[in-house]
Amino acid sequence: MALLDADRPDEARKLAEGQPTKDIDWQFIRAECTYRSKAYRDALPVFNGVWKSSEEGGRLWWRALLRNLQCHTEIGTDPDEILQSIRQYQHHHKGMGGPAMQREFETLRKRNEQRKAAR
Repeated sequence: MALLDADRPDEARKLAEGQPTKDIDWQFIRAECTYRSKAYRDALPVFNGVWKSSEEGGRLWWRALLRNLQCHTEIGTDPDEILQSIRQYQHHHKGMGGPAMQREFETLRKRNEQRKAAR
């Protein structure tokens, strides 16, 4: 993750490709590299798999869920569906993964509200 945090996704991808494919952390890193290269349709199923395999409410679970919804936004999924998902998670998980994640989800919510209004 340090290479991704340092905005060095190409190096992170090379490192991740040599790691076990079943390791969920490496799956996330590979998906994140794909996302950052704007290959949203390719990243989406990997983020979905990481989300489903992660401990509910854990850090990786929240990050994978956020990226899943961001991928859906980028590929043009109906904004109402994305907004409904965000509302459901806000209802069931009041903390939404902590303040930083809350801000990310709020940014995503606003973006999809704008997409909805532009239709």
